[in-house]
Amino acid sequence: MNSVPSDMDTQLLRSKMAALEQLLDGYEMTTVEQTDKLYKEIAERKAAEQELGKYRIHLEELVKERTGELLEANEKLQKTISELTRAEERLKKYSEECIRSNQELEKFAYIASHDLKSPVLSLAASLKLLERRTRGKLDKESLELINDAHASAARMQNLITDLLTYARIGADNLKKTQERIDLTEMLNLILTTLKTECEQSKCTIIADKLPEIIADHTQMMQLFQNLLSNAIKFHGAEPPRIEILAEQGKKEWLFSIKDNGIGIPFEHRERIFELFQRASAGHSYKGTGIGLAICKKIVEQHGGRIWVESEPGKGSAFHFTILSDH
Repeated sequence: MNSVPSDMDTQLLRSKMAALEQLLDGYEMTTVEQTDKLYKEIAERKAAEQELGKYRIHLEELVKERTGELLEANEKLQKTISELTRAEERLKKYSEECIRSNQELEKFAYIASHDLKSPVLSLAASLKLLERRTRGKLDKESLELINDAHASAARMQNLITDLLTYARIGADNLKKTQERIDLTEMLNLILTTLKTECEQSKCTIIADKLPEIIADHTQMMQLFQNLLSNAIKFHGAEPPRIEILAEQGKKEWLFSIKDNGIGIPFEHRERIFELFQRASAGHSYKGTGIGLAICKKIVEQHGGRIWVESEPGKGSAFHFTILSDH
């Protein structure tokens, strides 16, 4: 026999049903919220993937563009390298041709000067003989003509001698002629050679302690003697006073020869180192105009450079460098 639920049981059942419905409503609400959140996340992820896709495409385009630019730049670089290589080859060939041409010119100058020397000597000797044979027989004007011709022959002889000296510089292999030189001893020898000139001009020469260098002895003698001779020759009203200085640098020696002579105009400072150019423009001094060109060639043969600082009436300072041996 079935029993009838009591009111208490019914109330309890209803309470449980209400709690279950509340629980289901909460679950349903939570599920909806989570579903909405999930859909939102999915939508955001799809949007992010789309943006990422766009960025990837853009990045690929940039990489492609930059790769093209790099390839183009590399082609231009290779072309430039190729052009530079060809230019370097042409420059090397031109340099070799210049060296060969200079050697041929030096050889020609040497041969021409040497061949000219004999007839000039013969001419001078003939003029001297003519003067002796006609002494007392010619008038004053004729004797002056003979003397002028003899003086011209002497100047030509000096010119040829200087040209031979200029042509010889660089004609030999400098490495074979280099040796250790005590410049102090060399200077003493030069001063002995210039003793008469110094006494006649009452010249005073002051020199630093000069170093030992590796160089061609003959060429160094010519260099110092030419510069000292010029300093003595081109003096002013006061007796010449010459100062020789030496200063060691990192890779070279700097030498200076200073005087109190007539000086050199500014516009002549470069041209005086060229052949047949005179440092004594406007003055009647003897010379062939080759001495300073010889100095320049000697200095350049030894890897140096030469220049002058001067002011008319206030003396000159010739500076030159010679590579040191260490």
